[in-house]
Amino acid sequence: FLEFAYTQRHTYCVSAPHDSVQGIKEIDLLLRNEMSELNASLTSTMLNFDRVTSMRLDNVTNSTASLLAPTDSRLVNIEVQLDNITSRVDKLEVHSINSTSK
Repeated sequence: FLEFAYTQRHTYCVSAPHDSVQGIKEIDLLLRNEMSELNASLTSTMLNFDRVTSMRLDNVTNSTASLLAPTDSRLVNIEVQLDNITSRVDKLEVHSINSTSK
């Protein structure tokens, strides 16, 4: 008698004359092999997906850092200018207090 097994890529016809247990075992083996191939394919695809995603994230991170670098530099300049202005204001306040007290 014949047993049929359908998988993603193949249809198997297993001849198991008068022995359905043997037919089931053969189909089981074929299906296990097919699942093993599918598992290997999925694992490879996921590893490749992870690698490509990591590369793209690295590219985005590097691009963002290079775009932000000039802004960071400008902020540092503004902070220095702000410190200078604060120092001048402090000096003016001291001068004003000294002038008022005379």
